Amino acid sequence: MGNVLPFSLCRLTPSNTLNVLRQSFFCGKLTWNIDDVPDLSGKVILVTGGNAGLGRLTAKGLLQRNAKVYMASRNPQKAEAAIEELYALTGKRAIFLHLDLADLMSVKRSAEEFLSKEKELHVLYNNG
Repeated sequence: MGNVLPFSLCRLTPSNTLNVLRQSFFCGKLTWNIDDVPDLSGKVILVTGGNAGLGRLTAKGLLQRNAKVYMASRNPQKAEAAIEELYALTGKRAIFLHLDLADLMSVKRSAEEFLSKEKELHVLYNNG
């Protein structure tokens, strides 16, 4: 694994700074991809912030592996646009769940709505 340096500001020199950067940012070639994920049929997964960025890519990969995906987002228009785009790419449709994590009443309503539709949640991706 190489020389692992404990992080300490008093021991930070140009030489070991370079070693820390090498270990942190140049970890080698990625060897894992979506094909390594098993079939997720029957699994219920909720992705917060699934309408953009990493959340959208996560939702796409989960849909490709047959999961039932709930896309929790505070903006219905952006979420519906993302759901339509993912449907065009995967042939599977995510389910929109309105959720504003900055509003506790919205969180409560979202939880109640989810529980009215599903009896269990297998995975929660807290991306938002």
